[in-house]
This record gives sequence, structure tokens and C-alpha cells, in this order.
Amino acid sequence: MTGRVPGDTLLAARRATALYSRELEHLSDEDLRGDSTAPGWSRSHVVAYVALEARALAIALDGLASITHPDYEPVGEWGAAVDFTATLGASALRNLHHHTVVHLNVACRDLPDAAWSVPIEVSGRRAAPSALMARRELQIVKGTLALRTGARVGIDSTGLPVVTPSAPLFDSADVTTKP
Repeated sequence: MTGRVPGDTLLAARRATALYSRELEHLSDEDLRGDSTAPGWSRSHVVAYVALEARALAIALDGLASITHPDYEPVGEWGAAVDFTATLGASALRNLHHHTVVHLNVACRDLPDAAWSVPIEVSGRRAAPSALMARRELQIVKGTLALRTGARVGIDSTGLPVVTPSAPLFDSADVTTKP
């Protein structure tokens, strides 16, 4: 690898994020408080977790780019933070999601080429940013399905996630773990 995140990896993560964002916007404020497919979590918990995980990744990437930020614990250790964040109002949760999407996109844009192959630790995982972005794509797909909106995710001819009414790669009934 040349050090730069593979274009397909970043594109896949962005497509998955666009799908997730659309599904989130289709949920009413009341529906956002409903059950997810993740045991013990509401849809608000899923939104909180996905947003906090994006923030942790963006902060780690900012650190590689020599932008100073406070240290953050891995999201996996943020049980109380996810629970608290899940209590925010629906518009605050949506705004948090949108803000973290922008922050992560800017962090990816500003990361020097050489830094894409430097291992960093995010949420208890040590890997190069390019591998973490591939994981992010899967996490977003799982988060989308955990929202229980009926979304079905398939893959296109290039292997990237797409919404499809048939031949799902994943289906909300198949997702019973937290993103």
C-alpha cells in the first residue's frame, strides 16, 4: 500500500454513512427512542455510539496530523457516555451525527499521505487508519441495520454497499450485536 487510504475504502465508508444518514432522517423523533436490534439498546443508543465512535476516530486522525486534542478513552469503555448521549433530544442526536460526519471527513482530508499507514489505537483496536476506515464502513452498515428501519444492504459489482430490495448482504434480522 502506498500509505494513502484506498479510494474504494473511503468511498465505501462514505456510501455507508450516506445510507445511515438517510435512514436516521426517516425516523421520527418518537421512533428514535424505539428498540434497536442491539440487545439492551434503543435506536438512540445506536446513534450515540456511532457518533462517538466517529468522533474518536476523527480525533485519532487529527492527532496523526499533529492537531492537538484531549485524549479520549476508547468508546467501548464509554458505556456511561453512550447511555448519557442516548438521552439527548432527537435533534441533538441528529446534529451530533452530522457534526461527527463532517469532523471525520475533514480529518480524512487533512491526514498526510504517510500517516495512512501509521498504526494508531482507536476504541481498543490498533491498526492503520486505512484499516480503521474499512472497519468504520462495516460499523456504519451494522448501525444502519440496528436502527430497524427496514433498510436492506447489498453489494454492488465493485463490492461497495448499496441499498437494495433484494439479495441483502445483511438484513436487520441478522444483526443482533451492537455496532
